[in-house]
Amino acid sequence: ILVMTSEIMLHKAQEKQSRFIEGAFSSYLSPVLLKKLMQEPERLALGGEKKELTIFFSDIRSFTSISETMDPQRLTKFLNRYFTPMSDIVLKHQGMIDKYIGDAVMAFYNAPLDVKEHADEACRSAVEMIDELEELNKTFKKEGLPEIAIGIGINTAEVVVGNMGSAKRFNYTVIGDGVNLASRVEGLNKVYGTHILITEFTKACIGDEFLTRELERVKVKGKEEEVMLYELLKDTPANRELCQKYDIAMRLYKEGKVHEAVQDLEALQGDSVSRYFIKTFRSDV
Repeated sequence: ILVMTSEIMLHKAQEKQSRFIEGAFSSYLSPVLLKKLMQEPERLALGGEKKELTIFFSDIRSFTSISETMDPQRLTKFLNRYFTPMSDIVLKHQGMIDKYIGDAVMAFYNAPLDVKEHADEACRSAVEMIDELEELNKTFKKEGLPEIAIGIGINTAEVVVGNMGSAKRFNYTVIGDGVNLASRVEGLNKVYGTHILITEFTKACIGDEFLTRELERVKVKGKEEEVMLYELLKDTPANRELCQKYDIAMRLYKEGKVHEAVQDLEALQGDSVSRYFIKTFRSDV
């Protein structure tokens, strides 16, 4: 009888734990990962572990201007229409949504459960989000609502991940320099007029399926060493041609042929990155 009683109590405790996990994580994890997590609840013990993750930040451009055109209730509905498909994409690619910070989304890949090719999954999410946003903006335009532009920053690094807080109240989150770097990189999209920027650390982890172009080494606030940035683009014939011509221009610049490099970049009309480097190269002369 005692054995049966203890087994029943253990079963009830496990059920309670499963319900807690499901309630706490169902909005932030895909159903597949959630099911695995419920089978391995020990991964949620209070405290953190060092682990390589890919951290993802996205942010709406000129959100203050958009928010000034709507009352709070309308703005909330508008944001939810944006957040829902963007969040679904993160979950689809096995990411975990850490938090919503105003108009920003923070997510990470490879925790609480291992995700094979987590850097690739984060990059797939980013490219898919830009595509999804294009369709969403068509709907917004038809309804007379403002169109949205976003910037995305991705970095792969060893960070501390786990339940941070007290025994009664905690958040499953990530901390470390790698997180701060992803956030800073996201903000640099404003400088280059880009949509998706990744660090050299993410670039080193992803496969050949992705189209990227090298930008430059930058020193971000809070980090001593410079970091090489890459733009991540959708792999289309037009973007491939753009990257090839851009690479030729950048090679010319590295060879000291500044005038020829500027001429080649000027031919890439409508490319914000080329415009940025034209200004930079001219100021160097």
